[in-house]
Amino acid sequence: MQFFPTVDLKQYNKSDFTYDLLAGLTSSVMVVPQGMAYAMLAGLPAIYGLYAALICLVVYPILGTSVNLMVGPVALVAIISFNAVSHLYPSNTDGFITTMMLLGLLAGLIQLIFGIARLGMIANFLSKPVIQGFTGAAAIIIALSQIKYAIGVDINRAPTFLQNLINTIQSLPKTHWQSLAITSVCIAIIMLIRKWKKLFPAGLLVVIISIILSYNFHWDEYGVAVVGTVPSGFPSLSIPPISYEIIIKLLPSAFVVAIISFIECMAISRSLSTPEQAQKLKPNSELIILGISKILGSMFHGFPSSGSFTRSAVNQQAGARTALSSLIGSVLIAMVLLFMAPVFTYLPKAVLASIVLVSAIGMLNFKHEFRLFNLDRHDFYAFIFTFIATLILGIQQGVFVGITVSLLMLIWKLSKPNHAILGELPESKGVYKNRDRFDDVTEDSDILIFRFDGDLNFANIDHFIKSLTDVTSEKKNLKLIIMDFSSISNIDSTAIEQLIFIKKLLAKSSIELYISGMKGEVRDLFHKYQLDSTFPVENRFFNIHQAVSHYRELTS
Repeated sequence: MQFFPTVDLKQYNKSDFTYDLLAGLTSSVMVVPQGMAYAMLAGLPAIYGLYAALICLVVYPILGTSVNLMVGPVALVAIISFNAVSHLYPSNTDGFITTMMLLGLLAGLIQLIFGIARLGMIANFLSKPVIQGFTGAAAIIIALSQIKYAIGVDINRAPTFLQNLINTIQSLPKTHWQSLAITSVCIAIIMLIRKWKKLFPAGLLVVIISIILSYNFHWDEYGVAVVGTVPSGFPSLSIPPISYEIIIKLLPSAFVVAIISFIECMAISRSLSTPEQAQKLKPNSELIILGISKILGSMFHGFPSSGSFTRSAVNQQAGARTALSSLIGSVLIAMVLLFMAPVFTYLPKAVLASIVLVSAIGMLNFKHEFRLFNLDRHDFYAFIFTFIATLILGIQQGVFVGITVSLLMLIWKLSKPNHAILGELPESKGVYKNRDRFDDVTEDSDILIFRFDGDLNFANIDHFIKSLTDVTSEKKNLKLIIMDFSSISNIDSTAIEQLIFIKKLLAKSSIELYISGMKGEVRDLFHKYQLDSTFPVENRFFNIHQAVSHYRELTS
């Protein structure tokens, strides 16, 4: 791995630095309110969000392969982390904080090991509908978790979404109206500013205004919960206490954090990259650097991080030329930690809740997924199933359900490839097309031309046989079957045994079997399995027209 892979130091000039400086400052300004808000979402003191942001903004640019990716605290990973640790310790306690650091360390180690083992393809384990189903359910869970800050009521947290919803509804009569008013006004301001100008740091604006008002009008004396004492300075270096019993309990959640954060980062990087930048993205390298970020973050009191789409998009729109924009942004976070931390003492928690709620609303975008009902019913069902499973079972379980659904959908699709019966186009001699798509193709009564659009393996060979049997029964005078192998690149041992069985079965019925369009890889397999006598070379042809012509010559 090389240092600063997105920076060509020989050609890096003053103009590049200017753009990186502006982009870094613009995007990092958003980190301050969001990082603090997401720390509270994770059950930690608000300052821990700045600790996590600082380490990520320093570490990622050194080895990261994405120009625009901004790594740091995000809502989705924060709520996953909270759910993982809250079962073991109450939030904001010493045990909770050290266990959160241990979770980050484990997730980082998993990513590091996966990257070294070159398992970057795990980014493809979850289909987009499944990710959207999981993300949408997580957004609702995130929003529900912030209601207690929004209405200023301490709500008992339950292990299930339904019980949390009931507890929240029962707490509504106790609403602290000043807190609710602050939340509502802040949400309105942030959303209106975003419609006006996306690059404007609306979150920081409401934070600054609310701190000034809270300090001057003593909101805390009216029952408005504030952040409280915020320590200045950098976090101290420490290794989270290692407890094998706790590690065993955290491992499933650490795996979820590792997978989800990596998928998030890769999706953001690909969506914001130019074609040239996308070619330079290295999933395995990204796994390693994201793992290192989490490991170092855990040693400096940070909680698990991921890529932020909002901050990354702002970084791109602000004109970032290289990943050094993140490193430049870390300087601002460092200054806040050194000189401005006590200012946040009077920051109302309702304001941070409003930032999280706006983020959760942004995650609820199902326009494309609902279109899938008409476009691809199976993907739509995968989306709905993951969405409901995440709400009912929980975020961690929802991820595993999503992975299972994605794999089952993939297996189902692989097990039922498309097949077609081909006929000759009258006006195009020797051109054969799918009879279901071309009405004017002609078929010979004694010849069946069968094409299977997928590799042959143990998962789909039964479907292959059934499809072939069904279409064979249509022809009463069948003398020849031509199998078009042009779409087949591989055949496993199970499928080869079944092909031999089919050949013998057809021979008993006096039906010849020709093969056309066989690829080199398949020819090698036939030779390896010594099938030249079962499927003689003289019955293999480069194309369908040659096979038909050869048969006609023999029968004329």
